[in-house]
Amino acid sequence: MLFLVWFKLGLSETMSQKQAFEAWTRESKEAPKVIPRERVKGLYKVAGKQELVALLDFDSHQALDEAISKLTLQREAGHSLKLEITPLYPHGDFIEYAKRALEDKLA
Repeated sequence: MLFLVWFKLGLSETMSQKQAFEAWTRESKEAPKVIPRERVKGLYKVAGKQELVALLDFDSHQALDEAISKLTLQREAGHSLKLEITPLYPHGDFIEYAKRALEDKLA
């Protein structure tokens, strides 16, 4: 199952940009221990923001949840880190469904 995971690190009065950079750097070293590289289908930094977007492949929602909970950044940043997780499926599968729906007059 593919998931789009958006990591948003909110800088607060207690977290400087230097601390944020240190956190991202630590995470880049620690994350592969929790999320194997073959599970990462894409990883991107959002320009101008303390945000990272990942395309991850996990067998289940639970497996993804368990892996994310083990991330260093998740533990260190606490409520300063916001996550948005969106499950994805292939566009071709959607088109097949759309064709069936049209044939069955469901749309």
